[in-house]
Amino acid sequence: MAYRPIFWQIMPKYLVLIIVALVSFYLYSSQAIRKFNIEQTHHVLAEQSAMLNLLFKKEGLSAENINPLCVKLGEHSELRFTVILPDGVVIGDSQTEIALMDLHHKRPEIKGALNGQLSFSTRFSNTLQKELIYAARPVYKGADIVAVIRIATPVSMVDKTLSELLLKMLVAAIIVGLLSSWLSYYFSKRIGRPLEQMSKLANAYAQGDFSEKIDDIPLSSELAELAESLNKMGLEIDDKIKLIQQERNERDAVLSSMDEGVLAVDADARIITINKGAAKLLGLRRKKDRLQPLHEVVRNHHVLEMADALLDEAEVLKQEVVQHGVSDTHLRLHGTRLRDADDNSIGALIVIQDFTRLRKLEQMRSDFVANVSHELKTPITSIKGFVETLLDGAINQPEEADRFLKIVDKQAERLNLIIDDLLILSRIEQDYENKSLARNSIKLESLLNSVKELCAAGAGKKEIELAIEVEEGLAAQLNLQLMEQALVNLVNNGIKYSDNNTVILMKAYSEKRFCYIQIKDQGWGIGAEHLDRVFERFYRTDKARSRSMGGTGLGLAIVKHITQAHDGLVSVESAPGEGSTFTICLPLK
Repeated sequence: MAYRPIFWQIMPKYLVLIIVALVSFYLYSSQAIRKFNIEQTHHVLAEQSAMLNLLFKKEGLSAENINPLCVKLGEHSELRFTVILPDGVVIGDSQTEIALMDLHHKRPEIKGALNGQLSFSTRFSNTLQKELIYAARPVYKGADIVAVIRIATPVSMVDKTLSELLLKMLVAAIIVGLLSSWLSYYFSKRIGRPLEQMSKLANAYAQGDFSEKIDDIPLSSELAELAESLNKMGLEIDDKIKLIQQERNERDAVLSSMDEGVLAVDADARIITINKGAAKLLGLRRKKDRLQPLHEVVRNHHVLEMADALLDEAEVLKQEVVQHGVSDTHLRLHGTRLRDADDNSIGALIVIQDFTRLRKLEQMRSDFVANVSHELKTPITSIKGFVETLLDGAINQPEEADRFLKIVDKQAERLNLIIDDLLILSRIEQDYENKSLARNSIKLESLLNSVKELCAAGAGKKEIELAIEVEEGLAAQLNLQLMEQALVNLVNNGIKYSDNNTVILMKAYSEKRFCYIQIKDQGWGIGAEHLDRVFERFYRTDKARSRSMGGTGLGLAIVKHITQAHDGLVSVESAPGEGSTFTICLPLK
């Protein structure tokens, strides 16, 4: 339905009313004025006939003097004066030769006068060929009517006067109509303007803009009260919306900062709330999937089953599940019903906790305990076996006893190295957690030269060249002893797992806000399946070869922890037969 502004509903009606009123007034007034003019003409004619009657009585009625008198009177007036005898013979007329005139006793005004009455008529004159208004008065001599005096005036005279008056009335009516139309326009606009402002204000409120208000309060008490109510309503709604937005922002901030995922659905299983954690864990889009049916966007059947159970009858549910994918994700689900202020069920809330990392840490701890036990058990078993052999009599055989004691000494040294490395790892972790790691500005050129000196003997035995490339003047905030140990571990690994007559490059450079230290060897390389785990404690790519070379399995784990203690990262790129490149990335500040 098409709606029109209130101005166009009021203004046309006003115009029609004004036109109808003015036309009606004009028509009625023209008739009334015409009637009034005719009555006035009758009155004038009656008075003129009365005066003429007196004049005729004074002068005397005779055929000799009456016609000249009528002619004389007609010369000074536009009126027609006629005298008629009772038998209809005209004995005097101011405008026509009486000899040419027929009998007038049948004229309506003459008939009335002969009956003794002042008589009027308006009719067409055959003599003058125009419409006239007649007034006829009887002339008495004693009790007898001896003649009739008739005075006539053209209707055109009355119409002329009437036309002039009506023209003035028409001009006045047009002026009044225009003035009334302007007043109608003004008052229509005055009525419509505040309503239009209120309509615009309501539309602004509907679009969420509550800054607008009506400044020009209308004079009408009803409209003024409505305008003030709208202004007050806008302020109150604006305040409430700001409060709701503040509460929503606080809620969103809380939900967004949570590591746990939060998923809420209404009674129809449509998503009403989802935070970043839940969107990430369930592969959802926070904005697009909101208000979507849960079963259409969520693919985790454990979540769907829990939501259905909560919406059905369950109050609180807990469950630990595994979400399978590229890598399995361990989730802990905690669900409860949502209820309103009247304790009516309105939906369900599910909190999703990802404890995959915790599970991995538990697995790592279990693996660490198993690895430590295995690493310690091997030398202890060896020591115990050789000691028992010595006690069983081998001690009395000098050559065998000496060989066994050397083996015992070697295994004891291995135990000592494992314990020392474990103590180093523990100390690094403790210093990092307590933020007590001492750092100084160290030039990387001097650091790499020191590492080269410490590893020179081992490299010399295999004729391996230790090369250095350092960006001039490059320095970083480091703990010299720990970083030196980390680099020595990497270089020694390169020496152990490289052939003779190869090169190990120690390189340091900076990019943007970070510095990089690379140890690149030309050794045997590491398979891709081992790259993600080489920095784990006691992890060995080739256990037999590593143990035969005297490694504890903790060297790279120490490198990793030292790098993390410096707020950095360590990574490795390698392939079998192509050597390995270990990169330590550290912030310059």
